[in-house]
Amino acid sequence: MISPGNVLALTATTTNLPIAAVQFALARAPGWRIARVYGAMALTAGLYSLVNIVYSVADLPVGVYLAAGRLSYLLGGLQAVLWFVYAYADDNGSLQTAPRWVKSAPWAAAAAATFLAATGWLLQERVSPVVLEWAGVTYYYPLTTMLGDVYALLGEKQNALRWLRRAVELGNHNYPWFSKDKNWDKLRGDAQYEKIMADVRARWESYKKEFGIT
Repeated sequence: MISPGNVLALTATTTNLPIAAVQFALARAPGWRIARVYGAMALTAGLYSLVNIVYSVADLPVGVYLAAGRLSYLLGGLQAVLWFVYAYADDNGSLQTAPRWVKSAPWAAAAAATFLAATGWLLQERVSPVVLEWAGVTYYYPLTTMLGDVYALLGEKQNALRWLRRAVELGNHNYPWFSKDKNWDKLRGDAQYEKIMADVRARWESYKKEFGIT
């Protein structure tokens, strides 16, 4: 069954890939070399959307979501590089006349994207559903390493709670994990922490009810 998330991702993909093909064709004409940049931007955007199809499919192996996450880092980094070129390149798509820091920034972005894609450094082997109620879409994202865990371990309560709230706002409602994660043991029983956990538990129970999980 095709989900709304699949439809959105496929729509974005089928929109961007033809645009990329047209731009690459235009780039062959005299004076249109900059179209190569536009084509590459559309291509990476289309491929990024294609990877997003994975996130809209439930119950895949965690490794599949992690692989999609790594590809997203790589494609997102390439998109950042292309935006630098778009913003500062001349009509031929060259950065020769750009400031020195601009010339080095794309290389730094590409290196960071490659590192994150190769190592999966910011990804955890946990997946959490993110529900966009207005669109009727549920995405299943691998969780990113949480700064809140670090602050909790250091005993910095307010910073830990601030990042915990942020993680919940972004869709991390994995109550079973929070209830067992020893990183948060120092805050168990704290009124603010327990209030956040009550919200997380309510959301988790609503997901179980929605998907018929007992």
